[in-house]
Amino acid sequence: MKKMNRALRWLGYCIAICGAIVMLGFIESSKSDAVCEGIEVEFVRNVDEPLLTEDFVRQTILGVSNQIVGQNLRQVNFDQLEEALNEIPFLNHAVVYTTIDNRLKVRVTERTPIVRLIDENGISALIDADGYLMPVSKISALRLPVITGSFRLEKSLVEMNLHTSDSLVEPKLVEAYEMGNLIYGDSLWKAQFQHLSFERNGDLIAFPQVGNHTIIFGSERLEEKLEVLRIFYREGMSQEAWNKYKLINLKYKDQIVCTKKHPYGGT
Repeated sequence: MKKMNRALRWLGYCIAICGAIVMLGFIESSKSDAVCEGIEVEFVRNVDEPLLTEDFVRQTILGVSNQIVGQNLRQVNFDQLEEALNEIPFLNHAVVYTTIDNRLKVRVTERTPIVRLIDENGISALIDADGYLMPVSKISALRLPVITGSFRLEKSLVEMNLHTSDSLVEPKLVEAYEMGNLIYGDSLWKAQFQHLSFERNGDLIAFPQVGNHTIIFGSERLEEKLEVLRIFYREGMSQEAWNKYKLINLKYKDQIVCTKKHPYGGT
């Protein structure tokens, strides 16, 4: 009796395994005949304004394969589609996969711009949160701090998303990224700094939103100097003093040099 029960159990296992194999074969056979029922685009953004349109993403996909919908999914080259999407300078990452209902899902993660650049020739670009250059989007009106002045941008390098630390890129852009990142991560500096500029001598200067003065940061230890400025704003500036100075110089280590305005408006 025990031997018969054991035999029946083994028979049950065998039937279950065979059933699973048949089912997997059926599913695999169904997949091999599956055609693309449509394209879905999902955006991942860290800013309110879009950098890309869904139509642009779709056109990029159709530029690789002019017929996706209705095509057998086994014939879709997912690697090629992802490669084309990842070449878009506004995108940080793109993934293409199929859904359970046989639709092509495109999930794209946009870059996060933190500062806008306008060089001495009027060429514009953005720097993203990871320090990479990117073009200015034609469909968005991002409210970002702007850095102008004495530096140059190469359009081809911007389109390539080169990092600001790359040897081919203008060296001043390392400081532009550092300052942009410090402003982006601090609510006070976001409100205070909308325009900064590089002087011919390499100094980075700022024109604050509050207070009719100019701030000289120089070219080093920007985070340290911002903390000095924060303390000065909090402890050294009364409400009446915001427009008393024409210049706040933080260029030199452990010093803050303020130049007052002439009482009669002169220099």
